[in-house]
Amino acid sequence: MDDFGSFFKKYGKSKLIFACHSRADIDSLASAHVLAKRFENSILLISKGMNYATGKLIEEFNVKYETPETVLFADFDGVVSVDASNYGLYELDKAFPIIAVFDHHQKSFNGFEGEFNFIDSNAKATAEVVFRIFEKTLDKEDSGLLGTALISDTSRFKSATAETFEILGKLIKKSGKTYEELLNLAYPPLPNDEKIAMLKAMQRVEFFEHQGFMIAVSQTGTKIAESSSLISEGADVVFVGRYDKFEQRSMVSARASSTFPLPLNKIMEEVGKNFKSSGGGHPKASGAFAFAPLDEVLEYCVETVRKEIDRNNLNYEQIVPRK
Repeated sequence: MDDFGSFFKKYGKSKLIFACHSRADIDSLASAHVLAKRFENSILLISKGMNYATGKLIEEFNVKYETPETVLFADFDGVVSVDASNYGLYELDKAFPIIAVFDHHQKSFNGFEGEFNFIDSNAKATAEVVFRIFEKTLDKEDSGLLGTALISDTSRFKSATAETFEILGKLIKKSGKTYEELLNLAYPPLPNDEKIAMLKAMQRVEFFEHQGFMIAVSQTGTKIAESSSLISEGADVVFVGRYDKFEQRSMVSARASSTFPLPLNKIMEEVGKNFKSSGGGHPKASGAFAFAPLDEVLEYCVETVRKEIDRNNLNYEQIVPRK
């Protein structure tokens, strides 16, 4: 990881765009905002929308941001990519200089780097990376945002280390909020249309058993990440997809149970490669994009998992023995 002091010394007065990844989640938004505040001539950019919880967090903290439609890129010196180091999540012109990258995802086949790189694939959220840099100077707002990001990106600490819990404890104290308050920011009450989308995804679930592992797939028009997380409570690995008619591409969100032994980020990277697109993420929560029909992409996801289970000679009873 590069030295932040050197980065700030060179670019502290520059006009930078701190860019969230497409369809910004809470970790991307919170980390980018805390970073952008330190660079007085810079802006926060959100491209291709955001999920519902991110929108509510923006309202709660009155976060100011721009979109690609409101920015004249020629006026800026370059981009700082936050929570994204592969071109599947990065939606800006590749010719525009990438000054720095702040991220916690594992490097993928279509990844990129900046002049400065603050990437820790062992961190459970980009918020962890940002916390370590600014721990002594975080204010209440920073702490509330980063604490919410930790809760969200770890799926309520399904994936966490002892250090992650320690960091959250510090952020709770600094923020002046309780854990319950941050939890409600990370998982706000959903409006009925959001609930309906998730319930429809559950209605459409198809499932298969392979070597004792339950593999589930479904489709929905929105909320694929939330739907896959919900369905993973009853399956070992889940793929939920949607097809974007405007972009003419399929998007798949993958989730795995805590006991599923294969890294989903590698499986989804293979899915992305197969369709000449992109994929990756975390061992238990990943995704992929593909310019192909959704049924075809979901079928390939299931087939890839089956092959990996067989290749590694895995059986569910090896992981969770019967009593």
